[in-house]
Amino acid sequence: NEWLVQGENAQKFEKDFCKLMGQPFGVVTNSGSSANLLMLAALKSKRTYNLKKAKVITPAFCFPTTLNPIIQNGFEPVFVDVTLDDYNMDVDAIENVIDKDCKVLLFSHNFGTPANMDKIMKLVDQYNLILLEDNCDALGSKFDGRMTGSFGDFATHSFYPAHHLTMGEGGAIL
Repeated sequence: NEWLVQGENAQKFEKDFCKLMGQPFGVVTNSGSSANLLMLAALKSKRTYNLKKAKVITPAFCFPTTLNPIIQNGFEPVFVDVTLDDYNMDVDAIENVIDKDCKVLLFSHNFGTPANMDKIMKLVDQYNLILLEDNCDALGSKFDGRMTGSFGDFATHSFYPAHHLTMGEGGAIL
């Protein structure tokens, strides 16, 4: 089979990867960057959250492919600093930036190190935030026995050659 994009193998991978991640559905994209862009764009859909404008809380230290889709989709980034021990978002500082316009929390598990999901999930529940995980750098990492990329309303993954699992290129949104 010489099919290169979105063929039978991609469809099988989507099903198998969703099963691995414990998610009901997902789609393979051309890159993790595109998966992030689609994830933010999906928030604007009438079939999901129908957000027109919103503030998105995100780490001040992040990948351009995490930040740029926020801006490209017309949302306003609200920055939270990171901790120097793991370069993940300072979870204790998130609550300081939340206001009535903050609807979304988007972050990556930097360098494969899971963020403190216990604290994050408490804030998500308390403030009714939409949780988006950029899991492009942390595929296979676990927090308290649970896979990163399985906590959020959406999560993205990257299969770029420098990451943990590669398909030559590509990404996924679940």
